[in-house]
Amino acid sequence: MMRRFLLIGCVSIACFLLVGAWWLRRDDSSQPSPTEATATTPAVSKTCGDRVVADARDNGRVDLIYPLRCYRLAIDLLPDGTPARDEIKRAQSFSHSAPPSHGKTD
Repeated sequence: MMRRFLLIGCVSIACFLLVGAWWLRRDDSSQPSPTEATATTPAVSKTCGDRVVADARDNGRVDLIYPLRCYRLAIDLLPDGTPARDEIKRAQSFSHSAPPSHGKTD
């Protein structure tokens, strides 16, 4: 009986760690790997906050769903009262209820 509880406990911990590792990794999936970054991006790479700002400024709205940390970075880049900052805050509140698209459109 004790072995069964120990086995169940070990399996539960392993599943928890795997899900946790996946959860942490999914926020960084929009970032290129180091080899992709050197091969496909210019010398000065944009942060995810810069990408959110560019998305908001191109047509006045944020078209993609980004990780929450990207919205925070973008809001910090812009002064109060700018239309792009207001749009990014609106998109941030929407993103809580939608799965991340990681820069992909359907």
